[in-house]
Amino acid sequence: MKRVAIVFPMLAAQFGQSQSVADNWYFGFNAGIQFQNNIPSAIFDGQTQGGEAHAAWSSAQGDLLFYTTNGNFSQGKVLDRNHDVMPNGNSIKLNASMTQGSLICPHPNPDSSNLYYLFTISSFQALHFKLYYSVIDMSLNSGLGDVISSRKNIYLLDSVSERQTLVTRCDGDGFWLIVKTHIGNHMVSIPITSLGLDTNSMVFSSSSIPEIPSQGVIKVSPSGKLLTCALFDNHIVEMFEFDNSTGIASNPIIITIPPIEGAVNGKPYCIEYSPDSKYLYVNGYDLGLGFIYQFDLSILDTAIINSSADKIAIHASIRYGLQMGPDQKIYSSGLDSIHVINNPYLKGGLSNFELNAININPSVGNRFPQFPYKYLIQPIQKDTICLVDTLELFF
Repeated sequence: MKRVAIVFPMLAAQFGQSQSVADNWYFGFNAGIQFQNNIPSAIFDGQTQGGEAHAAWSSAQGDLLFYTTNGNFSQGKVLDRNHDVMPNGNSIKLNASMTQGSLICPHPNPDSSNLYYLFTISSFQALHFKLYYSVIDMSLNSGLGDVISSRKNIYLLDSVSERQTLVTRCDGDGFWLIVKTHIGNHMVSIPITSLGLDTNSMVFSSSSIPEIPSQGVIKVSPSGKLLTCALFDNHIVEMFEFDNSTGIASNPIIITIPPIEGAVNGKPYCIEYSPDSKYLYVNGYDLGLGFIYQFDLSILDTAIINSSADKIAIHASIRYGLQMGPDQKIYSSGLDSIHVINNPYLKGGLSNFELNAININPSVGNRFPQFPYKYLIQPIQKDTICLVDTLELFF
């Protein structure tokens, strides 16, 4: 009798069917976009008060639940769907100038679907930022939500940069919250599972580049395999291979932004991926011009990626902001209008950049809210290996 063991990689679906939790964006000065049947239009009922640290969340049916704004540059607010401040929603530790200073995460446990984590970054002193979290209970206040007083402004991590992001865990149990520290120069992955926020299981990975100071965006690709960080004042983008099963980032690749109109290399600020993770889009603003470059990530080689740089747009009206929408297009912020990359999965000019696609005048736009890709991308992508199973055959 022979025994043969066949090993089957168990591929955890990175995404399921998209929901409508990203249908309402509030940002900038009273600016907003609403997606209805994946068709975006400007909305002007929001109460955002400028800055960059914006977050918003809607129900699975696309109805606004709540969003954040900045009361001033040291405190934020949580507003309900009626645009009123939630109970205990004032004095949130949130600095308006933090690039990704506000981030919403739904509780992964279905039995706690009424709970949401709000992660915020606030300045303690110059270049010394702290990460906090608060918990919002949408079952309270007649369904309008309430910031739980005993779970408000809970200190989580010190000496962080202006960056934080979420990625779905490949085992399907919740998310990784990923933060870049400023002192110590680490990527920190914190699990958020059905058991809640696990602060005892933080994973630290070293960054290869000391930054000056700490501006720019961090994101994990839709495939869950790449972690990319824009280093504004370093004029570069640092990209890592990301092990979604452990939260470890490794093997850094340095991407250099080409010179802008003959000047020094551009300063990257925001990043976004194509839905299939093949292309990386990098946005920044320098010397009065905003830019968007595309890089081909098909081969993870420093020279090949850098040589693939393709200028998508350079224009004075392009500002700091790139975000995939629920229609899988990429939106770029402007002063009084929103631009769009209509076909982000195509190369170069075929990506079809459209200037001034959505007029938000008289509002002013800036950084958009961010959302985990599982709520933006509909097709199930089973390319993240997490588990291994073995089938034994006897004959």
